[in-house]
Amino acid sequence: MKKSLKSILLLTLIAVLFSATACAQIGGGIQETSLPDEDSEFFEIAEESVPLSGFIDLDDTTMQLIEEVLALANSERAKAGVAPLSGTPALNAAAAVRAQEVAKLFSHNRPDGTLCFTVLGEFNITSKARGENIAGNFRTPEKVVDAWMKSPGHRDAIMNPDYTSVGIGVYTDSAGKLSWVMEFIG
Repeated sequence: MKKSLKSILLLTLIAVLFSATACAQIGGGIQETSLPDEDSEFFEIAEESVPLSGFIDLDDTTMQLIEEVLALANSERAKAGVAPLSGTPALNAAAAVRAQEVAKLFSHNRPDGTLCFTVLGEFNITSKARGENIAGNFRTPEKVVDAWMKSPGHRDAIMNPDYTSVGIGVYTDSAGKLSWVMEFIG
């Protein structure tokens, strides 16, 4: 019995080490619901569609990746009868900042040690509920959304009906590695 337990523990350790060194990675999704201060205003989204560019300068390739991630996430939400997420320029700008940070430090904490959600304040975004999904080194929108949907915490963020808006950030480092971020608010 002790030999079997040791074998199982060894195999588990090998599996953990293998998965930790895999080429692609996703971070545990993080979500937070809070009530804002009485005098703060909520970030509101115009009813008509807002172009995803316009707030930050995004090249055509990055815009295409952002639009594909949004379409794939909304497709998953539609299958479950959940209203689609709206993309917003301010949230995309916040997510772009976080994607650059995630390329340096793969964490829901920012390089300065603060929680990921502090980026929202830099763009004057407040909300009752917020969440973040991060991922690294997935080559296509399909692969990153598929990985998020297979991870319970990330799936919960994508499917959360309390989230109405999302910013998507994609950053390619000098080695060609892609970092992906979804910043959700509701």
